Amino acid sequence: MKFNAPDYVRSMAPYQAGKPISELAREYGLNEADIVKLASNENPLGMPESAMKAMLAAAGELERMSEELIARSRQDLVEQELRRRPSDSGTAPGWKEHDALLPLLQGASRGLQLAASADLPPLGSGPGRVVPMLTLTAHEEEGGLRIRTEVVTTAVWKLPLPSGEQLELVVVEGGDYEIGSPSEEVSRSVYAEQHLRQKCEGVDVEALRKVRLRSYAMVRHPISQAQWRAVVEGVAPDQRGQLEASPGTFREEDCWERYGQPGALPVDSVSWNKCQQWLEALNGWLACQWPQWAEENPGLGSQAVQLALPSESQWEAACRAEEASSAEAPESPPFHFGATLDASWARYDATYTYGRGRRGDYRKRPVPIGFFGLVNRWGLAEMHGQLAEWCADQWHRDPVSGAPRDGSAIEGPDPGLSEVPGEQAMKLLRGGSWINSPPFARAAFRYCIHPDAGANHVGVRPCCLLPPGSLLGS
Repeated sequence: MKFNAPDYVRSMAPYQAGKPISELAREYGLNEADIVKLASNENPLGMPESAMKAMLAAAGELERMSEELIARSRQDLVEQELRRRPSDSGTAPGWKEHDALLPLLQGASRGLQLAASADLPPLGSGPGRVVPMLTLTAHEEEGGLRIRTEVVTTAVWKLPLPSGEQLELVVVEGGDYEIGSPSEEVSRSVYAEQHLRQKCEGVDVEALRKVRLRSYAMVRHPISQAQWRAVVEGVAPDQRGQLEASPGTFREEDCWERYGQPGALPVDSVSWNKCQQWLEALNGWLACQWPQWAEENPGLGSQAVQLALPSESQWEAACRAEEASSAEAPESPPFHFGATLDASWARYDATYTYGRGRRGDYRKRPVPIGFFGLVNRWGLAEMHGQLAEWCADQWHRDPVSGAPRDGSAIEGPDPGLSEVPGEQAMKLLRGGSWINSPPFARAAFRYCIHPDAGANHVGVRPCCLLPPGSLLGS
């Protein structure tokens, strides 16, 4: 309903609490008895009931529109402030300017992302909603670090879940991507030096390699406790199997975790096999809902999207967020943040440093998804630290020999590990976690545990291979 307030309403002074009835009567041209009746929700003006209902409905619509305009104007102001205040801390070894300005920018970015999440189009229905977000890059220069923030705009879609929860996804365009680490990258030799896994001596565990990927969508955050619970409780009992609705170690502690973002801690202690069961239950639920959604929105097409664990090639390409190219690409930094990692950017054991980074605290737990307000250039958050994330691949020490050229998951046991069958069965983890030091949170770092193991530093972030015919223009 469109409601145009007449001039006398637009010019009317707003009511101030505490005014005496006699003053109100003079101001609005009513007698004191009418004021009392209005306060009692009566109609003293003899207005027909239909007209009164129409006026009240119009007033309600005007109030709703006003609230929406106020909310949007606030978002516009926040975005303007985010863009107006880029941060470049220069080469001084101190972090004073960084620490003074970054929290303000992080808060603005976090607020814009939370506001946008309420109005995202369904995945596959057409163009995504373009959301401004904050990223930063740290470059090593003589004398220290140069840390620069930047606003990136990313198209985002949603995928509904049971109980009103949703996933947020961004699209990774198909193409040729380089992954792995250069021979001079610090800490790439930890596999043999620290005996992380057997028989790694002489093996280039992080070999530089090109992979050709088809387009896919990646979930922006690790799966939260609320999202996991919604799927388990939202499917039929015969589909949920032995899945627990609330697995994991961590519970809400502070006010923001309890009331600001309840259920937003990432789900932990979920094994590779349990994650596969959860994805199977979710895909079954999506397949049941899809015909109705497609009828309401023909752009979706008839084929329901299906989620899966990403291959490690998909995971690393998404983490690095670099342009696909068939040409020789420059060497990538260890983190999508650049040359180092900081406790104000990610959750990890910050009592250890990397490069010219600084020492911080060891917080001993993850944070709610989106907590830092920082993303990579494609809008993906918490790719370094937080929780190690399962990939579909079986553990192979050499990621090149036997690896599919299309970047799909490596399957089957590593023949060189025949003497250690326990390690042959292991599955890949990527990204590091709250419990790890920075070398284990690098984009190229590869690790593995048994698929039945569920640890409190392990979580999951699925991807979605795009169904044919999806309309995903940005």
